[in-house]
Amino acid sequence: DAPLRAHALRALSEMGTLSASLNAARVAALTDPSPFVRRAAADSLSWNPFPASAPALVALIESTPAEDTHLRHTARIALRENLTAEGFAAVNAKPLTAEQSRLVAEVASHLKAPSAAAFLLSHIEQHESDPQEVRARLGTIAPNLPDADLDRAARLIQAKFPDEPAVRITLLLALMNGQRADALADVPT
Repeated sequence: DAPLRAHALRALSEMGTLSASLNAARVAALTDPSPFVRRAAADSLSWNPFPASAPALVALIESTPAEDTHLRHTARIALRENLTAEGFAAVNAKPLTAEQSRLVAEVASHLKAPSAAAFLLSHIEQHESDPQEVRARLGTIAPNLPDADLDRAARLIQAKFPDEPAVRITLLLALMNGQRADALADVPT
């Protein structure tokens, strides 16, 4: 029954490294008919991450009614905890819809990691057209953007704001300052 399945999932969240079959069971529980079991599965994945579950967590958030704020919130926390470099690779293994990409971008914008910055840059390139959103996302990713993506980010700024030189300068400076702040943080004291 559902309470027993939810309890078993809670127990799994407190265990160390899990076998492939137990991780598969947690991912499968994200589609359980009971929302309580789905929430316990998402909670288990937030406490004991399994980055390959990231696509299933995106699907859970997408399929959960807006009224079920507890399940959506728990699934977003689990997605955040699973969006490591491996989690982003799992999410990017199949093409994302614009809505799925936006959902992952919302969570990724709270992460301070090169893999999150690289995902956000791709999201902006493919799906973001609102100037305010582009500005906000670029400001978020600047300190974490891998050096290899700096030219790509600069070209994106020029392409998204061709007729707004003041905006381009501001965003390029933010990109540069974010990179400088990141470099200064690595200087020994």
